[in-house]
Formats: sequence, structure tokens, C-alpha cells
Amino acid sequence: YLLFSNVFIFTLRSNFRMFQRKKHIGLQENGYSLKKLKVLKLYLMSRDLRKQELAVNYILLNLKHPNVSNFSQDLFFRNDIPGLLCHTFNNNNIKLLRKVFQSLLIMSKSKTFYKEGYGMVVLEASIRVLKLLVKDAVYSDVIKVGLKVLSQILNRLMIDSNAAVLKIFAIVYKIIFTTLLQRLHIKAVFILRYIMKQLFLIKQCHFHLLMILKKVLKLLGNITSSSKVDVTTSILSDIMCIAFRLCYKIRNSENQYKGEAKLIALVEEVDILFLNNTKTILIPSLLKLDFKRCNLEDVVKVLKCLHTVVHKLPTEKSNDIAQMMHLAGYLKILSRFKVYFRNDKLTKNSNKLQSEIMSQLCMTCFKSGKFQENRHFKICIDKGIQALPADISLWPQSFIDSKSKYAHFTTIFYIYFIILSCKSSDITQPYEANICHFIITTKNPLPHPILKALWLIYTVTALSASSKKYSTKTPVYQASKVLFEMLSNVKNLGTVYPHHPAIMYWLFSSHHMNRKMQYSVIKLWFSDSSKESYNTMYRL
Repeated sequence: YLLFSNVFIFTLRSNFRMFQRKKHIGLQENGYSLKKLKVLKLYLMSRDLRKQELAVNYILLNLKHPNVSNFSQDLFFRNDIPGLLCHTFNNNNIKLLRKVFQSLLIMSKSKTFYKEGYGMVVLEASIRVLKLLVKDAVYSDVIKVGLKVLSQILNRLMIDSNAAVLKIFAIVYKIIFTTLLQRLHIKAVFILRYIMKQLFLIKQCHFHLLMILKKVLKLLGNITSSSKVDVTTSILSDIMCIAFRLCYKIRNSENQYKGEAKLIALVEEVDILFLNNTKTILIPSLLKLDFKRCNLEDVVKVLKCLHTVVHKLPTEKSNDIAQMMHLAGYLKILSRFKVYFRNDKLTKNSNKLQSEIMSQLCMTCFKSGKFQENRHFKICIDKGIQALPADISLWPQSFIDSKSKYAHFTTIFYIYFIILSCKSSDITQPYEANICHFIITTKNPLPHPILKALWLIYTVTALSASSKKYSTKTPVYQASKVLFEMLSNVKNLGTVYPHHPAIMYWLFSSHHMNRKMQYSVIKLWFSDSSKESYNTMYRL
């Protein structure tokens, strides 16, 4: 009974004053301190608010003190202090709750906290308290510390219980849709990021999940900067990845979601937000990336998200995004990332995004509607990028250095896309010798998409070399002869015909051309029936 007297309370208060003067009398494993620990435990379990406050203050001061914090934590873990702190949640005093959350937040950063099994105990207790606090929406400071505790635990602990995940989701949902708690929205989004994978698997909450995603995407779209890759960009990327998969699942499982018109309409609304955030934030963020100051993990998350966008969106939308990224110079930018960082994880994600962009461009440029053909493009480009060097400027050298046909085909597609997006005919000058070497040494018949791309690449190359005097022994002349033979063996010339002025120039300037070929190409040229086609023909 002496330990519960005013004398002991006076002693603890004296210790607090010594803490403040930084003359700390810490907890030590001697008889006196063990008695103090017993008293702390009894005080925490009591219903007396004054005793609970005294014990919590003493614990918090020990945890905050730099000299004895680690020792105090070990001592507290061995004596079940985190569990007893949760017992004080039964007392609804706001000041006490704030200090309890602060103590648990400090302890939750330790590995021992999880080894001793306190993670789930504290998580469940915190959920119970936050659920009550969020209803009132008054004590935002206390809720903020409680959310930090949840976030810290969810970051370190995998939650298997669907019941716990749904309770956390209910708290996040309430915060996001409560105007009074607007300053806590970002904290709630942090927590949502950790539980989205589990929510994805629970069909019953898909509608409410899409509702909150719609709100979150608007929120992050307003506060995320497009000029850099930072924490908010990383969070946006994480959430968009899961959200894309969810929308993709709903869009492609009509029988499973039959009759849920509101859900389908919500998917369309979320898709619009995806596109907007992708175009205005994610794509520009990597264009202005500061290599020396950026966080590599954040960059990888953005790359993953962009790959998911291009891969999961409906074909027309994904083609638009791929075209936008290509025109912004993404194929070269991703190459620079690989060369500068030399990180396996980043290289893998950069390769996947490069492959996805080029595959989508192939489907658009070669107007392939067949699944089998699209799959061939994807396989070819995947293997080609793996065989090619990280530096994209070295790709044309693969015509000479590499024996991989996939590397050759991928390089041909790459140069073809450059020509289509660039008005200058000088773009192929650095590749002239390599392209001619490839054409001359090719023995087997080429697939029609490759021949179509190669025809355009060569004619633009010949156009840029037209001012030079060359004899019949030059590679350009020899390549022209081989290319003419390849085209002569194609039954339907329309399948390999690329509509470009350089084709017409080559048609009338090449020494190998015959009347039949000229007639076929002119017929294809005018089948375009546009004013530009007639004007170009007139100028030629």
C-alpha cells in the first residue's frame, strides 16, 4: 500500500522534473526499479485516471529520452507494457489517449515489438478506439497519431484477417468522406495503400472501394506535382496500380458483375481519372526527373504504374497513352534510366514499359486486330529488348554485332517509329550503313510488318543519301536491288506498303524499278484519296 501512496506519486513527479532538466534517473534492472515497474503495471490497470496519466507520462518520458530509450523499450516489452497501454484505451480521456498513441508509435518502430506479438494486439485496440473517435470527427490531433500507429504496423505486418481489413477500411472511408477531417485525408490514403490488395479480393466492398478511389484520385491529382517524383507520386502510383487491376477485373468479368449498373458506371468514371492523372502527372514526372536527387524506389513504382496503365486500359485508350509517351521521348528516357542507375529492378521495369509501348505502337501502325499477331509483336519485342544493349543509341549496331533476329526486328520497329514521329529525313543518316548491311545480308523472307517498316526506313535513308554520288558498288545501291527483289516476291503489295512521300521518290529514282511495281505503288498511293497525296505527287 505504501507504493500507492502520495509519497510514490511525489517520487515519480520528482523524476519527471529531473527528466526535464536532463538529469535522468532511468529504469534499471534492480530491485527498486522492478518495484516501480510493478507499480506502473498496477497503475495502468487501475480505473483511476490520475494514476493512469502518471504511469503513461513516466513511460513516454523514458521512451523519448535518447540515452535510455532502447533499454527502456526492452524492459517494457518483457513486462507486457504495450498490452497494458491498450488497457488504458477503455478510459476515454483525450489527453491520455494522445500520450498512449505516442508511446505505442515509438515502440512500434522496434523489431522486438513484432517479435513479441504486440503488433496485432495494438492494431485491434487502435482500430476500436479510432472507430469511436472518427464518428465524432472532433479530435483530429489524436486521430492523426492513431493513424500513424496503424500505418507503422501495417507497413511491418501482413494482416490475414478480412474482418480487421474491413474495419480499417471503414475508418479510412469515414475520414475521406468527412470534411471536418480534411487535414487527415493524406494519412488515410497512406493506410488505404497497405490494405488495397486484401480489399481487391473481397467482392462485397468493390463498390465502396471504387467510390473511395474516385475521391482519392481527385485528391492526389490536385496535390501531386508533375515536376518531380516524390512521396505523393509514389502513393498515387501504388493506388493506381491496384485500382487499374480492379477496374480491369470488373470490365472483363461481366457475368460476375451482371446487373450492377452503378458499379460499371463507376468504373468508367474512375477510368477517366486514371487517364487524366497519367497524362498530367505520371508521364511528365519522369520527363523532368533529377537523377541525383530522386528516390529509386519511387521511380520504380511510377514505371510499374505506367506499365499497368498501358497494359490494362482498353485498346484505344492504351494506344493513345503509348503514342503520347513515344512522342514525349519515353523510349530514350527509359534507356537513360537503365544506363545511369544500373539497377536490376529498374532495368526490368524499364524493359517491360519499353516493350509495352512498342507493342501498342505496332498494333496501331500495322493495324493488327488479330490476337495471335498482337501476341507475336509482344513476344518479338520482349525478346529483342532483352538481347539489345541498355543504351538505345547502340541498337542499330545490333544489325552487325548481334545474331538475334528479335534484336534486329525490334531495332527496325524503333527506327520506323522515329521516322513516323519526325519530319526530318536526316534522322536515319547515322544508321545508313547498318540498315544497308542488314538488307544485303538477309537471306530468309521477312514477315510483312518487318518488310513494311524496312521499306520505309530504307527509302528515307536513300533520300538522305541522294545528294551523294555513289556507284553501283555502294551499299545503298546494293541494298536497293535486294529490297526490290524482296518486294517483287510479295503477292499483295498493299500488305507491306507504307504511305510516305519517300516511297514515291524512291519509286521514280531507283534504277531497279519496273513499270509493274511503279503502277502498283501509284495505285496504292492514290487509294489514300487525300488532298495531301495529290499535292505531294504534283510536287514530285
